[in-house]
Amino acid sequence: MMPAAEDRARGAAGDADDLGLLFHRLNNQLGIILANAELLEAKSADEMARARAAQVIASVLDAMETVTKSPATVNHLTASRPFGAEFHTPAHRRTKLTASRTVI
Repeated sequence: MMPAAEDRARGAAGDADDLGLLFHRLNNQLGIILANAELLEAKSADEMARARAAQVIASVLDAMETVTKSPATVNHLTASRPFGAEFHTPAHRRTKLTASRTVI
C-alpha cells in the first residue's frame, strides 16, 4: 500500500473511532435526560406536566434510536471497523413506556 493510502486508511479508522465515541457520549447524555423526564413524569401532580414529560420521553427515545442506528450507517459509508454494538437500545424502555401511557 502506498504511504498516502495508508494515511487515508488510518485517518478513516480514527474518524470512525471519534464518531463512535461521540455517539456513545450522546447516548449517555440522552439517557440522563430520559431518566430525569421519567422522574418528572412519575412525581408530577399536574396532568399537564406529566403530558409534557411524556412528550420529552418519547422524543428522547426517538433520539436514542437514531443514535443507535447512526454508527451502523456511518460504518457502512466509511467501510471501517464495525462500531455501535456498545450502544444500549431503548427498545425495552419504549415497549414498557408505551404500554403504560398514551403519548400526546
